[in-house]
Formats: sequence, structure tokens, C-alpha cells
Amino acid sequence: CSKGSSLRMQIILFVAPSQCYRIAVSQPAPTSQCQAGKKDKVNKVDIVGYLIKKGQLEKDYIGLIEVKDTTSYVAVNRKKTIELLKQLANEKLKGKKVKIEIAY
Repeated sequence: CSKGSSLRMQIILFVAPSQCYRIAVSQPAPTSQCQAGKKDKVNKVDIVGYLIKKGQLEKDYIGLIEVKDTTSYVAVNRKKTIELLKQLANEKLKGKKVKIEIAY
């Protein structure tokens, strides 16, 4: 992974075992993208439960949640984002393995 040169804001680069994560320093709560949505019969309550139980996240660290047809977007406190992504890498949401990553 390499840092993007076209971005105007400062970037922090986190390296995980299989992925690189870039989080802008100015973002207090980067948005995470989950590959599950309304067509998968997923709602906000399901996502909150998924983050709290399987991601071991406190409710104070969860921000705005937006559920679209095939994807969902969640604002998570920047201090917990990388840890959360690692914990949810192999977890299932409503019996389906979902991909969760930082939305850019």
C-alpha cells in the first residue's frame, strides 16, 4: 500500500495482516462500509447488535448508520476502527459472512 499523493489532508497509514487502512487525521469518526443492506434484510438494529456483540464495541463509539439496498455505512470512533475491522473480519451478520472495510 502507498499513501495517496492527491489527498490534501494528512493521512495515517495502519497496516493489518492482510490489508492497509488509511484514516484521515481530520476525521473523528471514519465511515465503515458493510456489504449487507436492505436486500439482505439487515436494519440498523442488526448492525448495532453486530458491532456491540461481535465487535465488542461500546454504544458511545457508534455514530450515524445508513442502510442502503446492498451496503450499509457506519460511523465508528477513529480510536476503535482498526481494532473493530480486525475483530469482524471473519464474523457473520444474520448468518452471512460480510465484508467490512473503511469507506473512502
